[in-house]
Amino acid sequence: MPPVVFVGPGGSIQNGVNQVDPYGTVIVAAGVYNENVTVNKPGVQLHGAQYGIDARQRLYPVTESIINGTVSLMEQKTVIDGFTVQNVVGNAGIFTSATFSGYWVFNNIVQNNTIGIYLNSADGTFTQVKQNVVRSNRRPGAASGNGIYSDQGLRNAVIRDNFLTGHDPVNAAGINIAPVTQNAASRIWITDNLLFVDSSIALTNTTVTAVSRNRLILNVGASAIFFGGGTSFTDIEGNMIQNNSRGISVTTAFSPTGTENLEIRINHNNIQGNTLAGLQVGNNTYSGILDATNNFWGSASGPSGMGPGTGDAIINNDPDTTILFVPFLTDPIATVPSEGPNEESPNES
Repeated sequence: MPPVVFVGPGGSIQNGVNQVDPYGTVIVAAGVYNENVTVNKPGVQLHGAQYGIDARQRLYPVTESIINGTVSLMEQKTVIDGFTVQNVVGNAGIFTSATFSGYWVFNNIVQNNTIGIYLNSADGTFTQVKQNVVRSNRRPGAASGNGIYSDQGLRNAVIRDNFLTGHDPVNAAGINIAPVTQNAASRIWITDNLLFVDSSIALTNTTVTAVSRNRLILNVGASAIFFGGGTSFTDIEGNMIQNNSRGISVTTAFSPTGTENLEIRINHNNIQGNTLAGLQVGNNTYSGILDATNNFWGSASGPSGMGPGTGDAIINNDPDTTILFVPFLTDPIATVPSEGPNEESPNES
């Protein structure tokens, strides 16, 4: 089998995958491909016409490799880079199997599907989702309205530098990490993304997760960052959380056993202009002390609600929870650098 296969207009991407060597590359010309594609050999890379080009620079694409169907990455260290994946009803545009790890989902436009990217992975090589545009994935089907969604388990994953918009603000989320089993999602970095007129970053049953340097703006009808229960060891740092319905909500709404969240730290964020609350903690949803110090709440006088000022409100409905919000910042800050794992080739380990 050859190490490189070219697929031209009118050809079949799946045939290219079937022909190529493991750890080979399928190069796909610009055109429209009406097919589902399953990558079931380790290390295979799919390169579209916009390979290596940040999808956020091509919101109105002209020369694209367009797949009207689902792309399923079903083996270790497989890659999809430089495509538009769209118009899937009842499934995701891009799917990664929870059995393997080391996926790269780079530089794709993923739009008008039931789910945008159905992201799952096992322990092993880091999985990365970077520089994608994920928009308006709300077609009928299970879990409709989610941009990036995971419920089968996600470990060692980086979700970085993506633009998300147009997802369901009530029943789904822009980025929704929600495994059924507690701690089945761990060591996750969600950083430097823009969610604009979108839905939440939602976390349920996660552990060791960092949400940093994201911009969450005008996500009306939703909380910008939503805890669904069963989370532990979460850092919320350096984000711009602005003009949403709620800034940060702590609940157990999606935990089957009502497991409380614990060890949340919320520091060095700009939290302002959120109409209902900057931070709201529901009854019996959090265990221990919640550190929300050194944030800017939209006013030099500090937060309202529990606080002394006129900024975004802090609302604590849990009598067993102590929220620390002093000291608070009197001026907005630039987002702080975030640290994540070093990037490596999916074909190295």
